[in-house]
Amino acid sequence: MAMILGITGTIRSGKDTAANYLVSKDFTHYSLSDYIRKVVREQGLDQTDRKVLQTAANNLRTVNGPGYLAEKALESFLPEMDYVVSSIRNPSEIQVLKRDRGFALISIDAPLEDRYKRALLVGDKKFQTFEEFVESEQREKSDNPNGQQLHTCMDMADYYIFNPGTGTESLRRLEQKIDELLVKLGK
Repeated sequence: MAMILGITGTIRSGKDTAANYLVSKDFTHYSLSDYIRKVVREQGLDQTDRKVLQTAANNLRTVNGPGYLAEKALESFLPEMDYVVSSIRNPSEIQVLKRDRGFALISIDAPLEDRYKRALLVGDKKFQTFEEFVESEQREKSDNPNGQQLHTCMDMADYYIFNPGTGTESLRRLEQKIDELLVKLGK
């Protein structure tokens, strides 16, 4: 049976790495942020600025409903394919995705210091200081129904992956945890 795996979690916890690994297992990746980037690009705004993307996402949810980004995703999905959906940051997006067949939500987290080290290791220029990193994450934990409620999304997960460390050993552990989860899910 085809399935949709959603991924939510903190900044630099390994969400995209997990999604890319699932692609290697024949899942098709759809990032809710890709739709936001498309809208921002059409508006002539900077699609690399996290604050611009956060504002655009919140505006889309305010105008179209808090589950809008997930609705846009489902419109493009083929029923016979497996999907991994990343950049889930609002509980209504989860509720929309849960209406579909075989949906399960994975929450990924790692220690704050490890995640900041990962940002530095990959040369992520969005965060010049540790304080900016923490501030950016706090903006994703609002109580605004049309905003980013990362903490609530993580609490709604069906499965949790803790992904500490940096480097290849951390990567291997994450892949092993995903493999174990796929076995549980019958994939």
